[in-house]
Parts: sequence; C-alpha cells; structure tokens
Amino acid sequence: MLITVNHKEQHCERLKTFVNNPDLSDVTFIIEGKPIHAHRTLLALASPYFRALFTNSMRETTSPQVALEGPSRAGFLAVLEYLYAGSVGVDAGNVMELMDLSRMYQLEGLRGRCVEFVGDAVDPHSAVGLFAACFGLGEEEVKGKCLELICKDPGAAFGDEKQLGLLDAEKWKVLLERDQLEMDELKLFELVHCWFTKFSKKGVEDKEVFKWIRYGVIPARDLIKTVKPTGCAPSELYYLALEYQAASDLFKELNESQAKLFKKRINTAIDSIIPFKNVGDNGIIYYCGTNGGKETWKNPCKSGLITVKGVSLNGELGCFVENKSTTGHIGSNNQPNSFLCLQFQKIRVRPNYYCIWPHNSDTSYYARNWNFEGSNDDVKWTVIREHKNDGSFQSPKTPIAWPLECNNFFSYFRVISTGPNKSGSHYYLTFSALEIYGSIQTLN
Repeated sequence: MLITVNHKEQHCERLKTFVNNPDLSDVTFIIEGKPIHAHRTLLALASPYFRALFTNSMRETTSPQVALEGPSRAGFLAVLEYLYAGSVGVDAGNVMELMDLSRMYQLEGLRGRCVEFVGDAVDPHSAVGLFAACFGLGEEEVKGKCLELICKDPGAAFGDEKQLGLLDAEKWKVLLERDQLEMDELKLFELVHCWFTKFSKKGVEDKEVFKWIRYGVIPARDLIKTVKPTGCAPSELYYLALEYQAASDLFKELNESQAKLFKKRINTAIDSIIPFKNVGDNGIIYYCGTNGGKETWKNPCKSGLITVKGVSLNGELGCFVENKSTTGHIGSNNQPNSFLCLQFQKIRVRPNYYCIWPHNSDTSYYARNWNFEGSNDDVKWTVIREHKNDGSFQSPKTPIAWPLECNNFFSYFRVISTGPNKSGSHYYLTFSALEIYGSIQTLN
C-alpha cells in the first residue's frame, strides 16, 4: 500500500523561512557589503548555475563566503525566495533585474514569468525604456514586443523627449531599419536629429544613424528647407534623393542600399491628401461618401464605409457624418466621459484639421470641455487635441475648425466629454456633423 501526502504548500511556506536565515546555513553571499545566508543543497537542487558553482574545483566549492558583483541585494533575495519557496512577487520595479538574474542562474520558470509580465504590462509609453533595458540581453521576445509597440505608435513612445536619452546609435539602427515604423520620414529625421543634438554621447561618431533615414521618400522641398541646414544627412544620400525625385526615369537600376532609400515604410505610404483650406470645406468624410469624388454623395454610414457609436446615443447615427449637416443632430447621454466615435472601415487617417457643426438650435448644450482622440483598436486612445473651457461654439449652424498636430494614422476617432458643457451642469455631447482633413492610407 502506497500512501501519498501532498506537502508542497507546507514545505514551500517552511522553506521560505530559511531565506537569509543563518540556521543551518553553510554559505554566505556578500552583496553590497552585507551578508546573505543560504544553503548549498537547496540552491544546487534548484539551479544548474549553483550546482556547477558548488561542485567544481573552484574556490567557491568549499569557501564559506562568496562575493557576488552585479545583482542588487533586493534582487538576489527575490531570487532566493523563488528558489526556496517556488514563488516571488514581480512588479515593474524588479522585473528587468529578475529577468536578467533568471537567465544568469538558469531559472527558466522565473524567466518565463518575467517575460509574460513584461508582455502584459508594456505599453507604447514604456516600450522605449524596456527596449533599451533588454537590448543585448538576449531577450528577443521582450525586445520584439517593445519594437512592435514603438513602431505602431511612435508618437506615444517618444511623447516624452527624455525617452530619446535611453537610446544610442546601435538601438537607433535596429529601429530605423524596420519597415513597420509608422512615422512620417521627415518627422523621423527630426526625431533622430533631436536625439543627436541633445543626447548623443559620441558626437560625430554617432552621426552614422542618419544613413538609415530614407531620404528618398522625403519631399524635395523638405529636404532643402529642413534636412540640408542640419548638415546631418550624408551628402551622397541627400543628393541621390534629390536627383531621383527630379528625374527618376534616368535611374535604370538601383542597388539594394539605394533602393532602401526610396522604400516607403509599411503603413506610412499616403494614398491621398485632403487639405484644409476653409471652415466648412469638404474633407475626408466627404471623400468616403463620394468614393474619392467619383460618385454623388451618399452618407458613408449607409454604405458601410464608416460606423458611428457612442454612449446611449439620441438621434440618427449617420447624422454625425452627414455632409455639412445643419438640420439633424446626434447626442450622447448626460454623464461624464460620454463620447461620440466613428470608425473608418477601409482607410486610416493622419489628421491635421477637424471641423464640427454645433447643435442646430439648443445653444445650452454646446460643448466646452472635450478631447479629440484617435485609436487603431478602440482600446488604447491617443489625445490629439485637448479642449478646456473652449467657448468656440457661439451660434447654431456655424462650424468651427481646429488645427491638429498628429504624426500617426488612425482608423478610429472620437470626441469625448472631459467636463460640463455650456450649461455648466450637464455632460451632453450634441453635434450636427463632423469633418476631418489630412492624409489617407488605404487599408489592405
């Protein structure tokens, strides 16, 4: 008869009490000048690294003290807790060190949990820091996740200029060689130039980063007006870009490196530009409703090219995208953070202006506090313009337009309430229509 009892939980709790406990300790690690007590057998059973350390012919095999350089005291104690008890608390403050130590001590279980934690926690705002921290550590899965987020939303990733200081030329090379980096090439050049002038540590040697900019896709006017005065673009690439744009038919064949110079990054190619000229002009919503100006106007909600949603909406959904509507209106319910949202189904837009037609009769519902935001997944939203106590809306049927600074393309846009409307006590969002202007990408 075989009797089995699961003592795992009890043993783990008991073993946890031996972390940095001198009782029965037969080895002491000196970290940051202070002792940490441990037990050779437990460490050797749990870690191939410590097994090798304590069984080879090196001095550490028998020495009662082992000095360790590299891990912090808190980090090493966390590793011991994992080795003894099989669990440890992981948070944003210790995950990178634990991931590094788990690789050093060959603890694949701990390393896997750290990688999973980073994958769940990282967002565009923290991606640059994590990318820099894990660069060269062999954590390709984490690095790949960070790169994906940086490329998809570089505006958020580099929203804080201090993030640039975390990069060096080698890290820039990895970023700039990616076709998936979703940023206008001129904006990208300006970003790299900002890094070079404010954060470069090697001076002229770091200037090599500029050879990975794709000058061939920057308009000639911008090359002359913005790029040339910096003196940073390699001369041969700068003049090749100008010559190619002036007379591309004379270039019979480009080698691989030259071809890269003229290759647009994925998701940054612009199919059309609908510029803003005057308030109330036709824009991108009109472009959708007329099939690029080829057909007579049809509300794009009815043709499925745009969908509209919001919080407990009143009115016709299609009114929000009705061309220059001054008769109908659409509104949200009376609650903070109420919003009106539209999604372009077949295009993405990088806006540089937007225009709103206010509610056609009841001026007390005019918005005063709201954000205009963009997204590509309807989950993570980027604030494109913030309006605080904005009294622009004064009279019915009079559209108002605002300029936008936006480097990214989005398929979702929303107007979200951030405070009371003109009434001072309600949060209703009511509009007659919306129009957006800027650059268009066609989705595959």
